[in-house]
This record gives sequence, C-alpha cells and structure tokens, in this order.
Amino acid sequence: MAMEQSAQKIFFITPIENVLEDTRDAMNSFALERELAGDVVNWPLRDTNQRGIATNLCVARDNREVLAQSDLVYIYYAPFRTEITFYLAMAIVFKKDLYVVNPEDVASAPKTEPVAYLIRELISAEKIRNVPPSDDLRHWLTLNNKPSPIARMLMQSTMAPVFWLGLDDQDPEQMFHFGGLFAHMREDPKQVKLLKGHFAELILELVAFTQDGRRTI
Repeated sequence: MAMEQSAQKIFFITPIENVLEDTRDAMNSFALERELAGDVVNWPLRDTNQRGIATNLCVARDNREVLAQSDLVYIYYAPFRTEITFYLAMAIVFKKDLYVVNPEDVASAPKTEPVAYLIRELISAEKIRNVPPSDDLRHWLTLNNKPSPIARMLMQSTMAPVFWLGLDDQDPEQMFHFGGLFAHMREDPKQVKLLKGHFAELILELVAFTQDGRRTI
C-alpha cells in the first residue's frame, strides 16, 4: 500500500507589481495545482496585504519568516523584476530547494537580462537539474551542498556589519544582495547606509531602522 505524501509548505516567488493578466492566470493555475495536490502555498501577490497599514519593512519581514519556515520555494521567472531577486537571495541564504516554474522563459531570455542571468549562473554551476516528468519537468535548484559561485558571492557580500547600498532599487542584482542582507538580519545585526541613488521605501525604512547602529529585524 502506497504511503500518502505529506503536505509541503511552499513559498511562491512571483512578480508583484503591474502583473499582466495572462501572467497572473498562469501563476494562479500553478498555485491552485499545488493546493489541489494538498500543499500549502503562500503567494505574496495573493496572500499578503501589500498596500495595507503595515510598513514595507513589516511586509518584507513577515514574508521572510514564511519563506524561512517553508519546505520548498518556487519561482515564476519574469524579466527585470527586483522582487524576484530579493526573495531568491533569501532562499539561497536559508538553503531552500528551489523550483523554477517556467524554465523555458529563462532559457529564451536575452543573455543580458539580469534575473535570468542570475538563474543561469546557478544552472552553470550545476545546481539546477531536471526533476522527474511527474513534476512537469520543472527545474530543481538545490543549495544544500557545495555553494555555487553566485551563492558564495552573496554570502561574502553580506558578511560586513555595515552594508552600503549604491545605484538604485531598479537594479535586480543589487536587490539580490539586499535580499541576502535582509535574510541575515533575522539573526545577525547589521547597519544599512546609502550611497547616491534612488531607493524604494523598503530600503529607506531599513536605513532609518538602523540609523543608530547595527540591529536585527
């Protein structure tokens, strides 16, 4: 007699702002598919009040806690989306197994597209592989063993007690490092300071939160 598979807690990383209807439909279909299979899906676009009374910092912290407690992390790739790289970095810090829902879109993206570039770098480090056809040929990114160069670079960039942010919040690679920093701040006190640039409210809130010195959040 076959044993029933226990439910998995899934954190679903997707674009959040200005999502096209067909993209949202595809993401919704995936979330419903996993829930019909008995899994518990936390999808920030659907399940987090992004515009309520809570600050951006509170929203990011709450999502971080759900991600940290998840069994698996799934990503729906979309180009130039900083919210994807932000949470992707957290998944790496927390050593989660990561599935890419739409790997064909990653494969067809331009070489210079930064979100696809980060995922491809992890693929080239042989940290991504095909899973059985029963899982719809999605890809599995495991970071529990030897870290990839990208994961190693992320760890090194977030080790300093004071973290300086430059450029702006529209740079997916910078938000990747900021996501790693924010994950570490769950237990490791840091201080965040700014160089020149334009920054999202989340970053400005974290800078104000740490203005008097290193803190966890």
